[in-house]
Amino acid sequence: MSKRKCAYCGDYFDRESMEIRGLSAFCSNAHFLASINTAKPKQKKPKQSNPHNDLSAVRDKILALDNYRCRYCGKASNNLAVHHIYYRSEAKNEPWLNQQHNLITLCNYPCHLDIIHGNKKLYQPLCLQIVWLRTFNNDRYTTIHKLERLTDDIR
Repeated sequence: MSKRKCAYCGDYFDRESMEIRGLSAFCSNAHFLASINTAKPKQKKPKQSNPHNDLSAVRDKILALDNYRCRYCGKASNNLAVHHIYYRSEAKNEPWLNQQHNLITLCNYPCHLDIIHGNKKLYQPLCLQIVWLRTFNNDRYTTIHKLERLTDDIR
């Protein structure tokens, strides 16, 4: 005879004598009813963070690198967003996606949502120029708006 463990008390009993409820087995109907009354809600397991996809670890660093100011308009705001220059939908799970050379600080509205997302073809190269200036020239103050005016003057 095979034995199974009671899901309530943890003791082992003959399989034929147990109450089977779904995938669980109980030594008696009383233990089944007791398990229902004392059931604790299942706790969600915390998501395991993938270091390549963990933006929260890098967010504060990007904000500090950009001097806690929007890199489009230059204003300090409480409503700052860290923008992916190459969008997450374009490069799913790439290891460089959440690294500082692909991230830039923008105020969420209007610069991030309306302006930058409104014309990706124009602003993606300008964002990359800002990141290049930030990385190699330690420039924390040049804005995309200034670069945009400079490129208009050149044309």
